[in-house]
Amino acid sequence: MAPLLILSFLSSPSQAQIQKPPVAAVHSVSDTYYGQTVVDPYRWLENLQSPEVKDWMKAQADYTRAVLDSMPGRKQFAAEMERYLNAPEAAISNVQVAGSYIFYRKRLRGHDQESLYVRDAAGGPERMLLDVEKLSTPGHHVSLDQYNPSDDGKYVVVGLSPGGSEIKTAHIYEFANALGSAVANPQNSNARVTPDFAWAVKEAAGILVRLFHPMMPHLAEECWAVLGQPGLVSEANWPQIERDLLVEDSITLVVQVNGKKRGEVTVAKAAQNAEIEAAVLSLDAVKLALGGKPVRKVIVVPMRIVNVVG
Repeated sequence: MAPLLILSFLSSPSQAQIQKPPVAAVHSVSDTYYGQTVVDPYRWLENLQSPEVKDWMKAQADYTRAVLDSMPGRKQFAAEMERYLNAPEAAISNVQVAGSYIFYRKRLRGHDQESLYVRDAAGGPERMLLDVEKLSTPGHHVSLDQYNPSDDGKYVVVGLSPGGSEIKTAHIYEFANALGSAVANPQNSNARVTPDFAWAVKEAAGILVRLFHPMMPHLAEECWAVLGQPGLVSEANWPQIERDLLVEDSITLVVQVNGKKRGEVTVAKAAQNAEIEAAVLSLDAVKLALGGKPVRKVIVVPMRIVNVVG
């Protein structure tokens, strides 16, 4: 690759053949701070809505494109690089573990953007949590700058930047995660065909659309219409909390064997340690991890984790 780059630049047009870049006009502005005068000749470039600034930026872009296009072999080199970069089916980066979930960025072959994915750490299929490709439109590029899941993986804060802007917009994903899990859960395969389940999913989706409407109004209105809801989502009432439904009778505990996670177990919130131990030791994943070794100790951390020592 290095010889190819060197050859490309050695065979590039000389500086004399390349037209000089456009020169920025000087419009000096003076400010005085604590008796010291500071002159800023290019403050006018900060006004991105100014026609003069737009013309200067376009001239810079045109000059850059002319220089790049004049390099012999550049198109062939770019095509070769694209072939190597798109060789794998997908590229994964920025992996983070939070609670019982694994989050990561993933760029599919032929895609310009990485999207955000999540999967259960104990196994199972991955789910796309945020499709960045669909957020971008011709002439309006959106990039995923960063994401930060909460410690338990229940909430994910995503930073999106439109049009190459350095100003990020934060989005919080939580309810969408739970809804996607319910629909994808194999245990609900039979329930999916029942009218009750279909009604519940539609009701939950309607709540979700109302929740993200303030952040993505146009997308929300489109989703609202697809769901067959009357009127506009902007005119719909904000979802009301039914606090009685927030009370959980069961808890899910992470299960470890000799310090390594092997799965999860769901038990009654009021379950005693003996009941929790029995449920944990009956798990196939735990039996497999022990490999026939006797259990020396079972440590139960209330409301959090169970560690089996073998």
